Amino acid sequence: MGIPESTTAAVGEDHGGPRTPAVPSYLAPLQASIGDEDAALAEHRRQGVGGSDVAAIVGLNPYRTAIDVWMDKVGLGSEDPGEAAYWGKLLEPIIAGEYMRRTGVEVMRPDPPVWIDPEVAWIRGTPDYLVARAGGIDCKLTNPRQAHRWGEPGTDQVPEEHLAQAQWYLRLARRLGVDAEWWDIPVLIGHEFRIYRITPNPALQDTLAELCGEFWHRYVVPRTPPPVDHTESARRMLERLHPRDLGTLRPATDAEEQLAEQYLALERRIDALLSERDRVGNLLRAAVGDDAGIAGRGWRLSWRRTRDGATTDWEAVARSLWNDFALVVHSSPELSRLLGNGRWQELVAQHTTPRPGSRRFLLKPMKDNGGGHR
Repeated sequence: MGIPESTTAAVGEDHGGPRTPAVPSYLAPLQASIGDEDAALAEHRRQGVGGSDVAAIVGLNPYRTAIDVWMDKVGLGSEDPGEAAYWGKLLEPIIAGEYMRRTGVEVMRPDPPVWIDPEVAWIRGTPDYLVARAGGIDCKLTNPRQAHRWGEPGTDQVPEEHLAQAQWYLRLARRLGVDAEWWDIPVLIGHEFRIYRITPNPALQDTLAELCGEFWHRYVVPRTPPPVDHTESARRMLERLHPRDLGTLRPATDAEEQLAEQYLALERRIDALLSERDRVGNLLRAAVGDDAGIAGRGWRLSWRRTRDGATTDWEAVARSLWNDFALVVHSSPELSRLLGNGRWQELVAQHTTPRPGSRRFLLKPMKDNGGGHR
């Protein structure tokens, strides 16, 4: 199934929302809705594995884990995509426009916007843009500090998470009969614009599909949480699965006894290492003395005095201002009636934001009570 050159999606419409930016008129055909994501599209994402999920599932994404994907699919993920995702979406049509200017090719929004494998419905994708009878592009925006993860322009030396996403789209194109000989990745790294080209790797594509299929059927379909690991993602998952406690303190099982002992032993090792590190640090401070620092072979140590600063207790300032104001109010019966004693509480309530509580994890050894238990 080729892509007709005249096939375009209605991507210039303003769907409203508080953060829908405007783009120059010459880029209007490329504009996407940046406000609240369309509910139908969001539901499509939850019903399958998309290109941006693949690397996280197989452990190739340094910023997202399989646990994050699982939470998104079962409805436990965050509603806020974050600043990086917002700006990436905001500048997507700009990057696509610059790609067209530099390459001389026309790009178009895929229509329909969601690709679904004809035989495996959970394999899905939402490509950024297509190039008629040639391939597609996926626009990226990244921090200059990540430039070392990108190779020479024109090559396929891109970060692994983007390589996996491009291969996922190339596999979907093949399965759908869409002509796609390559997938380009135009990226804006700070102020530097580069273009990379990914060509199909069927063996890699099939491996990614196999691993993602195992994840989908083992964890997402039965809503079974993935194994707990050391990541912050695992902690968030557990907090969202178990937001409140029942108030009960039950006896530990044998397995829980072993885990607790292991945790306490690790705490003791960490404390000992931190103490040794602090001792060595103090020896180095003594060695530096009145110098600004010392330099060695492959390292540098500095011990400089910071500038003097000051801290303001703004709550105390506000209370003092209120007390001064109260003296003026009490001297006037009319002001006293309008701004009575309850005004302070009203102001506090007006500027107070409720904050939900969280569960505090605390494991500490108990003194021996003589019965052999701690």
